[in-house]
Amino acid sequence: MRPWPFALSWSPLARGRGPRRAAARPSWLGGTHSSAGVASEVASLLARWTHSSASLAFSLAVGRILGLGRAAARPSWLRGRTAVRPYLGWCEGRVWWVEGGPYLWGMPTRPSKLPHVGTTIFTVMSKLAAEHGALNLGQGFPGFPMDQRLSDLVHAQMLAGRNQYAPMPGVPELRALLAKKMQAAYGFSYDPDAEITITAGGTQAIFTIITALVHAGDEVLSFAPAYDCYAPAVELQGATMKWVNLRYPDYRIDWHQVRAQITPRTRMIIINTPHNPTGMCMT
Repeated sequence: MRPWPFALSWSPLARGRGPRRAAARPSWLGGTHSSAGVASEVASLLARWTHSSASLAFSLAVGRILGLGRAAARPSWLRGRTAVRPYLGWCEGRVWWVEGGPYLWGMPTRPSKLPHVGTTIFTVMSKLAAEHGALNLGQGFPGFPMDQRLSDLVHAQMLAGRNQYAPMPGVPELRALLAKKMQAAYGFSYDPDAEITITAGGTQAIFTIITALVHAGDEVLSFAPAYDCYAPAVELQGATMKWVNLRYPDYRIDWHQVRAQITPRTRMIIINTPHNPTGMCMT
């Protein structure tokens, strides 16, 4: 579908009021200044550019919603509808209502970049746990209150004015402390200025790394079952996600399968230990 080349700014959505101005008024409006004329031109453009009877029906009905005059060729199933929101739901994303501002504009329907990605399993399991009063093992909800000392430390930093934008790599003191922790806990030495970056969370860190390193045509290898943010992030880069299945009862990695999956296009192998969600620890 070709994009709709127009944007109209309207006065408050009250009956009997016409358009206050047309933002970026295109040449096809020409000398049309009347309310009914604008509605008619919009209807004509939608029909011409979308080849959609639904879009045309909506554009003709806009006149009645905004008080722009009579809506011609109004289908019977639209009669009696004068509220804005029912039309917005009917138009399937073609028209958007901006809260706090009286604007309507045409937006083309676009296919999803990830059409096969449904509701995340975390949403499904959390909903089921709430419905049945079950212990939620599907998401990281602590079953105990936060330590008061942590609350006090966060509060003290807020009072000290440490609530502004941090440097892009993260607060230097925090990066230095993390470098010390990695050295003490795991014996790994990292440069806090060049090798440690603070993110807003683990999922953002994973997405950022994949976006930075993976390109169209690459392949990324990981182990299934897996945290469900890997594949969408890879596919958004135009790359291919490949899997090695972990099997019950020990979920150990079959390195022969890994070698068989590696090709000249392999750009990244994603591992984590303990493995999410099986709990398998690599040794």
